[in-house]
This record gives sequence, structure tokens and C-alpha cells, in this order.
Amino acid sequence: MPLREVDRCCAIVPFVDHDERELALERLHILDAIGIACERRSELIDLIDTSASAEHAVGQLRQTFGFDEVQARAVLDLQIRRLARLERTRIAEEREVLRREAGLG
Repeated sequence: MPLREVDRCCAIVPFVDHDERELALERLHILDAIGIACERRSELIDLIDTSASAEHAVGQLRQTFGFDEVQARAVLDLQIRRLARLERTRIAEEREVLRREAGLG
């Protein structure tokens, strides 16, 4: 999904239309799940490790973390490098920008 760019002065660029806002909200929905997964990464790795299949892991993610189907699949598709500290910081920053752009905080 395309992300909104922030200009060099860090000012938030406003949404052009409703569809753009909806895309940002969808992205934020996934990033919220990834943020939770990052915070609970040991539990996440154990859950995936003990799952019999990818489908079982999706079900376990939904049950254990309260994710919906889209969130669970996005977390399962995560590359393990995204759990590194710098990546977690970038995810948190992107979530904050999207929240402000969407008028959620």
C-alpha cells in the first residue's frame, strides 16, 4: 500500500480524498497488529513455532492476540527482521503519522 509522504520539515501532508484516508486506515489497522506482535515477540515466535501449519498459526494468532483475519495473515507474513529495534521504532513512527493524518490522535 502506498504511504503518505512527510515533507522535509516533518509537516503532515493532508489527505487528498476519502479513498486515500481509507487506505491509510487499512494500513494503520495492520500496523497496530504488527505493533502488538513486536511488543509480544517472544510469545509470537513460540506460537508460530508450535503451530502445525500456517492456517493453524492464523487461528492461534486470532485467538491469542485478538487479531482479525487480515491482521493475523499480515503478522504471519512478517519478515523476522521487522522485529529488530530500529524496525519497531519505524513502525511506531509510521503508526503515529497515520493516526494524525487520519485525525485519530
